[in-house]
Amino acid sequence: MQRTTIEGDNDFETMYFNEFFSNKYAFFEIRHSLKKFDIAKKFKPYLVFITRTAIGDIDKPEQHVGIDYKTLTNGYFESGIQMNQLFKGLGISTFFRYGQNQLPKLEDNFALRISYYVDLGL
Repeated sequence: MQRTTIEGDNDFETMYFNEFFSNKYAFFEIRHSLKKFDIAKKFKPYLVFITRTAIGDIDKPEQHVGIDYKTLTNGYFESGIQMNQLFKGLGISTFFRYGQNQLPKLEDNFALRISYYVDLGL
């Protein structure tokens, strides 16, 4: 499992920094939030299911020599689940990477994240 860090919106949680290079790409995300669990007056966590995907390519790959890199030609896929507002806005999430860019070791395809959400009531 990759290191635990803070979860970010519109980020790939299982992708390593500078793992892919693409100068043209498309990103798509689907989120589905369930109704809050009414467990106690101040404890109302809720689940969010997330799927993210990207596809892309790089122009003139012959000009990018001397470094190992991958492109998003085969797509990048990850899905996860968040449990938000467990304690004063803090939550936890886990994501799984799958598809052709899945890593060889199963445990390397999982990421555990801490989330924080503030409800401004807007």
